[in-house]
Amino acid sequence: MKRLTEEQIEHSLIRARKIAKRESRKLSGGRRMLQPMRVFSRVRIPAPASLDLFNTKNYKLFIEFITLIRDYINDGEKILIDFRNT
Repeated sequence: MKRLTEEQIEHSLIRARKIAKRESRKLSGGRRMLQPMRVFSRVRIPAPASLDLFNTKNYKLFIEFITLIRDYINDGEKILIDFRNT
């Protein structure tokens, strides 16, 4: 096996720190789904897992989703709806 140079070791440590810093900024679980982010100058809004008006838990998530869409459109923003979790 080839020995690593000091530059290679330093590079791998810097890379590991960057990855750890990036991972620490990510939110875990369901909190991540409700926060929109920008993609191609559009606000990306993830859809809830279930678009259901008859279940109380799903009803609340669906109404929050629709309200979020309406608020961004009223502000003149372009939106991108992400149905990946649906």
